[in-house]
Amino acid sequence: MRKNRHKYDGKIGNKIGETSENILKTALQELKKANDISSFEKKDLPGIDFFMITHSGDTIYLDAKSGYYAAYLHSLKYKESYAVVVPHKGRKLKLEGLRRLIKKVKNDLKKILKYYKCKLCVYKTPNSSPNILRVSS
Repeated sequence: MRKNRHKYDGKIGNKIGETSENILKTALQELKKANDISSFEKKDLPGIDFFMITHSGDTIYLDAKSGYYAAYLHSLKYKESYAVVVPHKGRKLKLEGLRRLIKKVKNDLKKILKYYKCKLCVYKTPNSSPNILRVSS
């Protein structure tokens, strides 16, 4: 029998996922309030947590992930949606850390809005290693 290769399973994994989704939801609410997006919707579909609707009427599919490896696996399986990394590692965040994380997610969402029509969207992170946002066929 194959061992489970995931670090977190069951209740802990669900709690980490819920925290990631809540942080993503807060970032989306702030983007809507700033009029950067038209609206967003919470969905529970395979590979999709949220629909983000642009002012031009385009729908962008988003999935919250708590780590970069999970985002990489997501990008291989679900090419039509973006994996938004919310790296909190399941730890309790103080208010300042939570605000910093929401700001990071908001900036990632702004990059997605800027480049979502690309076939291969690559942007540089502060440590200058490229992150692939989405590869569409």
